[in-house]
Amino acid sequence: MKRLLRQWLHQDHVIVALMAMSVIGIIMLITFNVAFLNPVEQMIGNLKFTDLYTKVKNFHSVPDTSRFVTIVDMSDLYNRGDIADLLATIARQEPRAIGVDLLMEGERDDVEGNIKLLNTVDSLRSMLVMATKLTEYDASSATFAATSRSYVSEMLDSLNEGFVNLEDDMQHAIIRECRSGMRMADRPGLLPSLPAATLMRFGIDVPLRNQPVLVDFALQHFPVVRYDSVAQHPELIKGRMVLVGACHEESDTHLTPLGKIAGVELHAYAVHTLMNHRQVTDAPLWLNLLAAFIACYLLAVFIEMSERRSDRSKPSALRIFLDESEWLKGAIVLVMAILATLVMHWVFEQFGLYINALLVLASMAFVVQAHDTYMALINALAVRHPHNWWIRHSLAQADA
Repeated sequence: MKRLLRQWLHQDHVIVALMAMSVIGIIMLITFNVAFLNPVEQMIGNLKFTDLYTKVKNFHSVPDTSRFVTIVDMSDLYNRGDIADLLATIARQEPRAIGVDLLMEGERDDVEGNIKLLNTVDSLRSMLVMATKLTEYDASSATFAATSRSYVSEMLDSLNEGFVNLEDDMQHAIIRECRSGMRMADRPGLLPSLPAATLMRFGIDVPLRNQPVLVDFALQHFPVVRYDSVAQHPELIKGRMVLVGACHEESDTHLTPLGKIAGVELHAYAVHTLMNHRQVTDAPLWLNLLAAFIACYLLAVFIEMSERRSDRSKPSALRIFLDESEWLKGAIVLVMAILATLVMHWVFEQFGLYINALLVLASMAFVVQAHDTYMALINALAVRHPHNWWIRHSLAQADA
């Protein structure tokens, strides 16, 4: 038992783990502070293992059909009179809420269509939520100073509105997060997002938070009805939440862990997330570092154990090949990396906590080199300082 504890609890493993993590720390420090490496920084910032978790989960699951949300595809529908007719047709099928993912800025020459749309929106205001876009962001106060609204919202007072801004930071990044609320500089409280406002109109209370929430991209099938087929599918409208938007407009498609999807479908996934109150948070820095240290420490232990076993076993052609080619150490790293990924996936699914898998796995990748470097340093110092306690203790551990 004492011998086993000596193998598992040893200062050498601590040093090797810290050396491996230090290499990653230096690489990150250089990457995030050298100007010409900005593209690398953006690439690293755009990597998240939640994409892998989502793909693994969806690969083994059958898509659930949403019981609450229906998408009405209004692609190629531009005439405002026709849009008014569409909203009226949807309302006749008795939905509980309608969210319109469409910004209609300014009046057009079609006076009759403008008036018709105004009258229709006014008559449906009890179930309707209109889109708005927040503009003029101030990073210092984390607030928006202005909104880009549909002209009907400017003409009619007290319409329900929700913002349609997405969490892509205007850099065409993969969208993984949404917000239920956003702060405006000139008003108290938070302005709701279109998904949150539509959910509240549907009758579900959604707490508004100005914090990003990871969208649950568990595979969902949202029924899609074309704008000219709404009357033929009342069963997909009645009592449900209807999101109206374009499903086939290239300008309104976005990169997600599921690939490119339409903005209105992205809002549907946000509705699904907020409805189920699935809150996923990023682990704090100290927990990410602790996870990386534990993974590197355990890997250092197994590498040391494999080397001792190699020294004690009878030499064979296969053993010599594995030791000299470093394939055995590589296999240990690969197995430990898979196990670490599975553990972090389990934590993510059970507790809604995302541990930075990139940091953990990148640190583990340098453990073998850190171990070899440390042992080479100990052996070199033993020539000059053969009686040093630390060196003798490390060499005794290697020979144990």
